[in-house]
Amino acid sequence: MARPPTARGVPSTVAWLAEELGRTRRLCARELVSNRHEFGDVFAWLCITANQMDIDPRDDAMQRYVENPP
Repeated sequence: MARPPTARGVPSTVAWLAEELGRTRRLCARELVSNRHEFGDVFAWLCITANQMDIDPRDDAMQRYVENPP
């Protein structure tokens, strides 16, 4: 049975995040953005990584953009 993402540890989880981000980048470069589940994968791995580091992605991480949007 596969281990849950949180049991993999931060370095391994970040590696999965990077892999999903790379896949999404390649799809965007080919203008294949209709493959929306890749964006969901990136978001999910980002949230898993944040949770492993005790960061609430909804509040802590996004607060700077509420106060000072890019």
